[in-house]
Amino acid sequence: MRAVSVTTTTRYCLSVNVISAALRHSPAEVSCAMADTITPERRSANMALIRGKDTRPELFVRRALHALGYRFRLHGARLPGKPDLVLAGRRTVIFVHGCFWHRHTCGKAYVPKTRTVFWQTKFRRNKERDAAAQAELRRAGWRVIVVWECDLEIGSDAVERLVALLGPPGRSRQLKTKVRKPPSKRKSETPVQAKRGGSRRLPGR
Repeated sequence: MRAVSVTTTTRYCLSVNVISAALRHSPAEVSCAMADTITPERRSANMALIRGKDTRPELFVRRALHALGYRFRLHGARLPGKPDLVLAGRRTVIFVHGCFWHRHTCGKAYVPKTRTVFWQTKFRRNKERDAAAQAELRRAGWRVIVVWECDLEIGSDAVERLVALLGPPGRSRQLKTKVRKPPSKRKSETPVQAKRGGSRRLPGR
């Protein structure tokens, strides 16, 4: 593991704490027991406004990691599940999941009171699709990290835990420099012949 100086480590920890303290995203929790007071038409309009990418939790994770020195690609279209962040040098992908859509075990994963069968079917398919994509990524040698929306509440240590999984920012240990091997000498050549580049006989023989 790459050695980190005391000064670098101190600045690194301070950066993590500052970014965590600056978090201002705290979605309101919704109880399963709440009565459904929204009309089907209004709910459909609300759902249509929800983004599939560049969500607030995703943007926060991206900005936090980038400020700490990590570099990554976004929305890997060629990878199963299109991970939100792709750290190719570390062979790691990150999914930033909304608790409602991807069915976390927290209180945000409630089921709407209207069209219950429709929502249950949709949620089941979402979970199956997530599991299949993650399994395929792992089989291909990728490390999969899932960050849940509720993990990014104010005062949480989500950034610190994510950094602990990723390791120090900078050039990944998995990136290897290719060293070109020198051309091998023919066994039948003497050192003088190899220097001249031919197999001619030496003078006087």
